[in-house]
Amino acid sequence: MEYSIQNMRLPRDQPVFWESQIKEFAKLQDNKKYSAVEIGRQDIRGGFSICWYGINDYEHCIVAQQFFMNRWELLGFIKGQVK
Repeated sequence: MEYSIQNMRLPRDQPVFWESQIKEFAKLQDNKKYSAVEIGRQDIRGGFSICWYGINDYEHCIVAQQFFMNRWELLGFIKGQVK
């Protein structure tokens, strides 16, 4: 599955670890419903989000979206899903 990190810096102390966690999370999300996952894009409320894009229309169709108040909540959710 294709994934991207948008408008979010990974923690400086372990960027390779977090990149691998995000990559593994994207692999776990791979199914027939989604074609791509975008992680960290800030929404209009100033938070962070994970967006899953539909299989037919990557540019315009967000099938599901999960919101987080800050970067650490988002990374904690990803780490919890990978375990």
